[in-house]
Amino acid sequence: MSSKGGGGGGSAPVYYLSWAIGICMGPIETLWAVYQDDNLVWEGELNCPESGGKETVAIEDLGTMDFYFGTEDHEPVADFDNLCYRGLCFAHFKKCRLGNSNTPPVMSFVFSKNPSCSFDPMDAYKNIGEVDYNPVHAIWNALRNYSGFPPEWINEASFLAAAETIYTESRGIQTIISDRQTVLSYVEQVATHINALLSYRSDGQLHLNLLRNDYDSESIPIVDENVLLEPPGISRKSWIDTKNEIRVSYSQRYYTPKSVQILYIVWIDESEDAYWPDISTTWTDDLAAARAQKEEVENAGMSFGAVTCHVLHDEYSIARGIYPESADFPYDLSEYIEVAPGTLIVYFLLDAIYEVIDPSCEELYVVSTVDNSGSMTTETIEPLYSNLKAELLARFINIEIVEHEEARTDERWLSWMTMDVDEALEALMNGYNYRKAVASPISIDIANKDIQGGMTASQSLSLPLFTKNRNAVWAGDEALRQLSSTSATVEFPANRNVFRLEPGDLFKLSYAGYGIENMICRVTRIEEEDLTNEIINITAIEEAAGSIVPHNEYTEPISHNVAVESGTFVSTLPNSKIVEVPYLSADTIAIKPICARYTGNERGYFLYMSIDDGESYSQVLTVTKFNAYGKLTVEYTGDTYTIDDEIGFYIEFSNNDFLGINSIGRADLFEATNLAMLGDELISFQTIDIISETLCHISGVFRGRFDTVKATHSVDTEFFFLGDDTTGLAHSSLVFGADRIFKFVPYSISKMGDLSRATEQSIAIAGRAKKPYIPWNFAANGVDSNALYTTDIVLTWDARIRDQDWVSYDTVVLPTHEGSFEIEVYVSDNLVRTTTAIDAVTWTYTEAMNLADNTTLADEVEFRLVNYRESGGIRYSSDQTAVSVEKE
Repeated sequence: MSSKGGGGGGSAPVYYLSWAIGICMGPIETLWAVYQDDNLVWEGELNCPESGGKETVAIEDLGTMDFYFGTEDHEPVADFDNLCYRGLCFAHFKKCRLGNSNTPPVMSFVFSKNPSCSFDPMDAYKNIGEVDYNPVHAIWNALRNYSGFPPEWINEASFLAAAETIYTESRGIQTIISDRQTVLSYVEQVATHINALLSYRSDGQLHLNLLRNDYDSESIPIVDENVLLEPPGISRKSWIDTKNEIRVSYSQRYYTPKSVQILYIVWIDESEDAYWPDISTTWTDDLAAARAQKEEVENAGMSFGAVTCHVLHDEYSIARGIYPESADFPYDLSEYIEVAPGTLIVYFLLDAIYEVIDPSCEELYVVSTVDNSGSMTTETIEPLYSNLKAELLARFINIEIVEHEEARTDERWLSWMTMDVDEALEALMNGYNYRKAVASPISIDIANKDIQGGMTASQSLSLPLFTKNRNAVWAGDEALRQLSSTSATVEFPANRNVFRLEPGDLFKLSYAGYGIENMICRVTRIEEEDLTNEIINITAIEEAAGSIVPHNEYTEPISHNVAVESGTFVSTLPNSKIVEVPYLSADTIAIKPICARYTGNERGYFLYMSIDDGESYSQVLTVTKFNAYGKLTVEYTGDTYTIDDEIGFYIEFSNNDFLGINSIGRADLFEATNLAMLGDELISFQTIDIISETLCHISGVFRGRFDTVKATHSVDTEFFFLGDDTTGLAHSSLVFGADRIFKFVPYSISKMGDLSRATEQSIAIAGRAKKPYIPWNFAANGVDSNALYTTDIVLTWDARIRDQDWVSYDTVVLPTHEGSFEIEVYVSDNLVRTTTAIDAVTWTYTEAMNLADNTTLADEVEFRLVNYRESGGIRYSSDQTAVSVEKE
């Protein structure tokens, strides 16, 4: 339901709307955040109530939201004719203010739905961190609850072992629910993230195996001539089919700065001589280790403070002179204090803490290290630590104390800053913000690159369920291990001695006839030939050794959040154009709007059309998907190969929309996939490599697609990514020969552009989809340039069939073309002859024609060729192509 209000004086109406959004099957456990478009409008920890299944939330500047957790006991909804929708998690927005927009905003939700699984009855491995879910549990839940697999079909022991490993590796995921997805595709997606294999084994159950390079080669069974019934069939990839660089994009969970301060409290226990470290090492070395982390914390937008809390004993500490002059990071609190022998000192720390706290902080977090080993007992440090916590909690309202307890291996060090920055940032995660990012460092196989002559063979890998850089980097390393190797595929029949092998198992292949010894392979398929013999057919792949050194250090990921000034909005979209759709699968006349975001606040745009030369406009289309847009940074010439694998081009993108572009396989290059417009030339491309934050290299380019031809493009030529979206707008007013004017009018969550201020774009409808493609390889006497003649001039060309894109046809194979051809003959820029209705891909300008047209043989003749066809009484012609010939 909707309503609008407004007053006199010509003020714009203000719209209010009630609506509901179905989210997922319930129940869910906790709602963490709500987004309106890309803006965080509510955050907190809203847990599912014990009964009723509903909570109400007030969202500032929007209105009230009833959130239904998807339980089976919530009350009927009055606004929905008292329907219940039990079992469905949904949000009901009630009479919310939309401003001057009359369409509901796009709402997104961050919530926890981490179902328990029977293989992990104590939920020991279910949750990884605060909100991440164990992907093994996610796979089990999908199979059991969404596919209906009976529990006896799933091998719980294998799932439990895998879940424990994933928990130890901290490979948690968060699922992005943006559209419907089959269970199979979801399971495949999750398995790809963690490099896992689901296999159906001889026990009649599904097993989950993690593919890790952690096997003991000595324990792997051998397959050799004793079990092989025939020589194994082996096919191996060539180096040109391998990759040496993997770029992984993922959903980075990041922290929005709110002047939060991390305050480390480092405890140094020197109360007993036995716990005093070696004379050669002082506690300042430990604080120096913090110096390396300080910059990372401050780069995340938080301030950093540190306090050294000493538990002193005069008899040992002061006598040894424990306060070195170098103890100055980040605040020198280790002032000499006169104490009586045997006195423990910590009370002075309270004043010291207040000195390092930033009073401008909106929130304060104290991250402390508490070591329970050694002499940290209830008799010494624990009471003092408890008093300190109580004092801080009493004096500061917005404070959270995150304690990290980890015993040191060397118990003489009772206190060291054991919490790493990743854990601190995760503890301080505020708002659960997400953005697309590229893992850093990227995975590179230097040895492979050297073998390929220094050429970069890159592939993009999208792993949107990962939220941490270190997991994305790990996945890139694992993928490159496989893709950088010329791994072999092996097939062979064997006797019953291999019956214990199962899909996913490893074996060592030895075959003297091929010089193969102990080649480690993994079974991908195993089957009996038939029931009358004991022949077992096995298909396997060689386990990739690769030359990848896994990363254990990480750099700042390339994140792509476009910084937009709050409230910025424009009424025009300058990076836009209107084109006619070429023939793809039908010859219907249609136009396609192509448009990029400008400020980043745009949610979509309305397309308006005028049929009366701009006197009036009518809305013909609403678009919510923008095109990635950029400009050429270096000239791209038209003399490359049609399939350009050598040069490619560089694009500086205007915003982060390009992160939705992925590299594709070679076969997909020839389909309507990864399409783009570079100037007026339609192309498709195979590979996109991110060079810097918005600069990308495009390679594997298929040029001059459909009805376009290769051209030279100068610096700043516009680039629009189309992807596989080839649909257009067909409209009764789009008729051949008509001039039409269009305007793009953007809208955001609260504003709509002004039609009168939007830029006009005109187009003359030429029936592009009905026009034949321009012929290729137009030649005179066998050559397409510097042609010579003495008598007859034989013209040849290759026709292009519209539904075959760029295919060239042999002139002796029929059909060779569609429609007919027309040739115009020019001498000294004068048209001397026109020949139409040519029903072949060759035509001869005879000596007799030449003499009839020019009295004597012309010194130079130019021929212009078009392919044309008639439809509905209208002639549709391709663009002209020309060739010139000189008399010898």
